[in-house]
Amino acid sequence: MNDLFKRVISITLIIIFGLIFLSFFKNTQNIDSFAYVVAIGLDKGTNNNLKLTFQTLSPESGSESSGSSSGSKSSSIINTSIECSTINSGIQLIESYIGSKQLNLSHCQSLIFSEELAYDGISEYIYTFIGNTQISHSSNVLVSRCSAEYYLKNSESIYEKLVSKYYNTSPKYYRHTGNTDDISLVEFFSSLNNTFREPTAILSSVNSTETNVDNNYVSNFSTDSSFKAGEAPISHENTGIEDVGLAVFKEDRIVGELSAIETMAYLMTNNKFQSCELTILSPFDENSNIDFSLSKKGDTKCTVDIINGSPFITVNVDLNARILSMNENSDYSSSYVLTALENAINEYLSTVLYEYLYKTSIDYGADISGFGKYALAKFLTINDWYNYNWSKNYKNSFFKVNVSTSINSNNLLLET
Repeated sequence: MNDLFKRVISITLIIIFGLIFLSFFKNTQNIDSFAYVVAIGLDKGTNNNLKLTFQTLSPESGSESSGSSSGSKSSSIINTSIECSTINSGIQLIESYIGSKQLNLSHCQSLIFSEELAYDGISEYIYTFIGNTQISHSSNVLVSRCSAEYYLKNSESIYEKLVSKYYNTSPKYYRHTGNTDDISLVEFFSSLNNTFREPTAILSSVNSTETNVDNNYVSNFSTDSSFKAGEAPISHENTGIEDVGLAVFKEDRIVGELSAIETMAYLMTNNKFQSCELTILSPFDENSNIDFSLSKKGDTKCTVDIINGSPFITVNVDLNARILSMNENSDYSSSYVLTALENAINEYLSTVLYEYLYKTSIDYGADISGFGKYALAKFLTINDWYNYNWSKNYKNSFFKVNVSTSINSNNLLLET
């Protein structure tokens, strides 16, 4: 009797687990059931509060064979825009439109806000994205100088067949160029919700003949590093996107932009700087320039003191440099020459850093370098910190900058 009872129980459990497994298998959606979103653009709407643009990627576009010829977009990339009141309602409306597929946001690499929308504030949308379980917190946050819809329609690279790979890797090249930063959704959200740092976003735009700065404007080295996204005078057959500079926020509203050279200063003060190439006027010939490769030698050391109620901020930057260009009759075996070059770099970068620091403090009133975390230690209680109101007092800051550069003369042709 006991054996029969055990047999009945075993058969019953097998049937139950089998039904559960079959039910799960029946409800499982395959890869063809989804429209994969790789980027989301947000603009101010004309009839509603918001205009959303979804750039979707069909499953077959994941292979290189599906791509079209070099320089043209794959037919599997689709941009769909909709006027809506909220992000979630826009997603529902798009899914109703496409019908046979469901939007999948788990592969979204970039969140692009138009500059026009960013001036009105974007915290509502940042909170929505953070709360969406499909959106990766590592997605990049960008501000486009043109509309997000136009930006996505022209987001292509002739060097990457997979657009999702381009979105994922492009901002990370800041480690080599110093032209922008890799700003993620969680980093923007964190800066938005603390009391010692203001947020930044990648500044991006479509580079075309209409947005290029006139070639006649490029008369010396200083303009090369003064460009912002979309301005570089590049000759090309097609339009393409360009990430150069940063968008500066005060709370959730954009208050200004940084150029390439100002972004390099931002990276140095934030201890994010890795390397870049720098051109300065020769200290020996005012009609010639010298190119250097800069790299980080040590961490940037920052201190903050509160003097008569105003922050006094000291920034110490330590760099290595390697000479990339040489002039006729140059003698790099001379310690005098190397010292003069080091001093020229130090003077130039000190000027750049001072201009960046006073621009962000006085003009923008935004501590995007996070000096507030050093100031926090000067207050006994958290209430003292709140009462001081760092965000308001940062504009009263004054600075001292020290730049120390060591030129590595190894492997140089010492005399020309």
